[in-house]
Formats: sequence, C-alpha cells, structure tokens
Amino acid sequence: MDSFRFSRRRARGFSLVEALVALLLLAGGVALLASMFSAANLALVKARNSQIAADAAAGLIEQMRRVGAGSLNYSNFPQNFNVYAPDDPTKIIGDGQLTITPVYYGGNPQPIYYEVTVRTTVIGTRGTRGTAQVVTYIAPR
Repeated sequence: MDSFRFSRRRARGFSLVEALVALLLLAGGVALLASMFSAANLALVKARNSQIAADAAAGLIEQMRRVGAGSLNYSNFPQNFNVYAPDDPTKIIGDGQLTITPVYYGGNPQPIYYEVTVRTTVIGTRGTRGTAQVVTYIAPR
C-alpha cells in the first residue's frame, strides 16, 4: 500500500531536473530567435544602404542625361563626390566616383557616345556598407 501512495505522489508533478531541462531548452530557443532577429536587422540595414547608394548613382546619371552629352565633363560633374542622407541633405553618409569615357569610332574627332560609370558607397557600421555601380551610355542628340 505504501508503494502505491509513493508512485501516485510522484506522478502528480515535475521533478526539479525535468523543470531545469525544460527551462534550458526554452532559453536556447529564445537565444536562437534573438540571434536570427539580429542577423535579419543587419541584412535589412545593408540592403537599405545599398538602395541609397543605387539611388544616388541613378540620380547622378539622370542629371547627366538632362544636361546632354555636350556638357559631360569633370568641371560640371566632379570625379569624386559625396553621397547625402535621403532624409537629411546636409549629412554626408558616403562617397562616389564618376568616370566619363568618350568612345570614338572610325577616326571621327567627335565621340559617338560616352560611357559613364558611377560607383557609390554608403558607409555603414558592423558590416552594413552598401555599394552600387551603374554603367550607362550617353550619346549626343
């Protein structure tokens, strides 16, 4: 009869070891979720910085297309330039390089088109640097 009462009492709850194992498994799961959120946040910031860099490069290309091929030179468009924050146009968040290459054909003294390469970098923290390179061709009208 005593053995019946003892086994019945033991079946009612968890032992301390079982509770500690469950708590350890729960803590491991929470730590794994926290690290996944942290990695996802870093990837999101890097993607945002890359998009800002691409937008800056595309914006410069559009300005160059508007002025036309006759005004493509380094005095109108500096070879090295700054990239500014989209929400604060006074804050420098990166830099860029511009390369304008005239392409000649058949002994013609005037270029038939210009190859324009814009490389931009948005400086980030902890591996969130965003970069973009845009290559386009602009021909005289």
